[in-house]
Amino acid sequence: MAWRLIGLVVILTALAWLFFLSIGIGARPIPLPEVWRALIDNDGSRNAIIVWQLRIPRTLLGLLVGIALGLSGAVMQALTRNPLAAPGLLGINAGAALMVVLAISMLGINSFPGYVWFALVGCGGAAALVYTLSGRSSSAVQQVRLVLAGAAITSPPALAPLLASSRCPTARPLIPIGSGSWDRCRTARPRSPSRCCPLSRSAR
Repeated sequence: MAWRLIGLVVILTALAWLFFLSIGIGARPIPLPEVWRALIDNDGSRNAIIVWQLRIPRTLLGLLVGIALGLSGAVMQALTRNPLAAPGLLGINAGAALMVVLAISMLGINSFPGYVWFALVGCGGAAALVYTLSGRSSSAVQQVRLVLAGAAITSPPALAPLLASSRCPTARPLIPIGSGSWDRCRTARPRSPSRCCPLSRSAR
């Protein structure tokens, strides 16, 4: 118990120090004494504006994203009883990419907030589908079925029929290749997916 408490104190101390360093590091480096002065006295100077309006929101956002990633990883590992469990293993990444690609190709979504909401819907749908496919059985069997269902959903051939209809130049960073090469997309046209998306060839 004592070692855990000591470890927690060390981690929190390192986190506070990294938080402080993150505020001072950027395109315009700010010395640590100036960072401390801006934190305790927001006098409206250039350094204070940079610290309060840019660096602190950026650092807090990074901290929240790190907490979210850590919690999601812990939940997945506990659910599958597998220390190597990851969103890609359970089809979460594939579901998010699929929905974003469909939003781009069918609905013409071209804004970052739109991508985020469609990705969230895809994540939830993929998680629900994987859980449904795994069925209700004993704990050990269901853990294996979760992994197998996630691998089936993540498999590029399973997504090829839908991804082949997307606009290749816009959506290609979101599509897992697996069965082709993007080097063939140099002369691609958005209206001929069979020529630009290597996945479309595997879907024939």
